[in-house]
Amino acid sequence: LQAEEFSLAEIDTQDDDDFWLKHQTPVKREGVLTMVFLFACAWTCGAATDGAGRLWFDQVFKCIYDSKKGDLAKWEFVCFEETEFYTSQYKDDARLKELIFSPWSLQRSVPIYDVYMDTEDDFRWKPWTDRLAGFDIPKDTPYHAIIVPTADTERNQFLIRTLVDRRYNLIISGPTGTAKTASINGMLLGGFDSEEFSSIAFAFSAQTTENQTQDIIDGKLDKRRKGVYGPPPGKRMVIFID
Repeated sequence: LQAEEFSLAEIDTQDDDDFWLKHQTPVKREGVLTMVFLFACAWTCGAATDGAGRLWFDQVFKCIYDSKKGDLAKWEFVCFEETEFYTSQYKDDARLKELIFSPWSLQRSVPIYDVYMDTEDDFRWKPWTDRLAGFDIPKDTPYHAIIVPTADTERNQFLIRTLVDRRYNLIISGPTGTAKTASINGMLLGGFDSEEFSSIAFAFSAQTTENQTQDIIDGKLDKRRKGVYGPPPGKRMVIFID
């Protein structure tokens, strides 16, 4: 199969199978699928950890992909000698390496946690800071309500939106004062389409009971019929418990 390189701007939908088959080279397709797997693996298997754990996972992850088994010893990672980590007929193709490891090929120290795939720019790896838009503080905004966007907040909100869109529940943990609550409240206020989503937000305390929780949620839902409650017709409900 011979096909020309393409830009996603050329198509109306990314789900157009005919376009992908006609315009995407096998190497490009292999590269994109591998990048999707690397990103997904980092934010599933490697998500529930701290800063030191992210460093370990990132380095081990890259050693595994490169089949550098000898380098795994310094990270105290145990594997079987006969393990074949990654096989592909295109593995040694320079175009594949350039696609998958840019910017890793130039900056090997860049963690996978610090980059994302830009689907609007031919699936190139880009730093999360590229997603930050201009930031203006509205006049008379209370000091405690000011949240300055950072790579962390942008990354967290992207992951929250992605998981909620696909109907996954999630838990966010972290040290006090890292803007967890503010980031989520910001998502509830402006991160979801108000035509598609409704939201409920409340806090737990040591005295909160299961009956109180049920009453809070039921009180903000529409009663469909006896014993059946739900969000307004045509909408999905997001519940945030702090």
